[in-house]
Amino acid sequence: MQSFKTALEIDKKNPAAYYGLGQVLMSRRSYSEAVDCFEKALTHAPSANRIHYSLAMAYRGMGDVEKAKSHLTQQGPVGVRVSDPLVDGLQDLIKGERLHLIRGKQAADAKRYSEAVDEFRKAVAANPKSVVARVNLGAALSQIEDLEGAAQQFDEALRIEPQRANAHYNLAVLLARQSKHDQAIDHLKSCLSVEPNDLSARFLLARELLKSDRLDEALVEFSRVVQADPSDESALLEQVKLQHRKGQYKQALDTLEKFHAAFPQKGRTILLLAYLLTVSPQLDLRDGARALEFARQVYKTTNSPQHGALVAMALGELGRCSEAADWQRRMIAAAEHESNTDLIGKLGADLKRYEATQSCRPAGEPSLRDTLIP
Repeated sequence: MQSFKTALEIDKKNPAAYYGLGQVLMSRRSYSEAVDCFEKALTHAPSANRIHYSLAMAYRGMGDVEKAKSHLTQQGPVGVRVSDPLVDGLQDLIKGERLHLIRGKQAADAKRYSEAVDEFRKAVAANPKSVVARVNLGAALSQIEDLEGAAQQFDEALRIEPQRANAHYNLAVLLARQSKHDQAIDHLKSCLSVEPNDLSARFLLARELLKSDRLDEALVEFSRVVQADPSDESALLEQVKLQHRKGQYKQALDTLEKFHAAFPQKGRTILLLAYLLTVSPQLDLRDGARALEFARQVYKTTNSPQHGALVAMALGELGRCSEAADWQRRMIAAAEHESNTDLIGKLGADLKRYEATQSCRPAGEPSLRDTLIP
């Protein structure tokens, strides 16, 4: 009781102190004094409708049934507590930020990116030091193609928290889109120093290293992705292409064969196998029969003229030149039907070789053709 009285000496309008004192008086059956305390608490906190229940009990103790019934009808769930300006301000800040983050995420999930930007801006305004709010705002800005604004938010997030992995990654994605490969590489390495198991970041790092002609480093990173996730076909194919490009023809084919043995239904792997078994510069690595089998399998699935061209190439490797020429003519007709002029030109050049009946074996190709491989 003394604590509540002391609190009222400090603040004569403290509703929580009046309410607490009233509860003590109720326990001592001092109902009239309790009513006085509860009434004052309600005066200073009129929205705290839970006080009506305490008032009803106090009036019932006094024998005033009508007033007890009146207050019972007004009771509710809202209580009263001691106010703390510092804590209350902090809670309001957190609630404001959190509310806008939730609304922003809902908008982003629904692809309403402009709305998401507005909500995330409000979250940043509520808490300018919120890294989460800034990263989300940056991501939403990138969706509406405000790349400069997005980069500013990621930069600010990293100023607040330099080791924030997703800010490094998102900024790297923006830099990669702008062909700023060296800067993207730096941020991806920073991301991986914090999250070494982030395979998306490692794959993007490998791609950026490749675009910067840092082939040895790129090969290491693609290999690490495959080592961490042996089923990652995209990383495996990039690894094989790099091995082939570096003249490691047998190693490239061995890597591909092992992956195919483990994952025989991976279509792009079958396609690249058909290609390498046909055009490897190391002639003893070629296998026209297997290449033809794989090429037919792919073409049956896709019915695409560029994949059908692999069937012709495999026939050429087997020395079946007239069949290869017939097949190639069919693929040229299909490409013409699709108005694929680039492919028509490439297929036409190969047709001339198939029509030269002395030898139609494909030339070795150290650089793999983008139009024929995944």
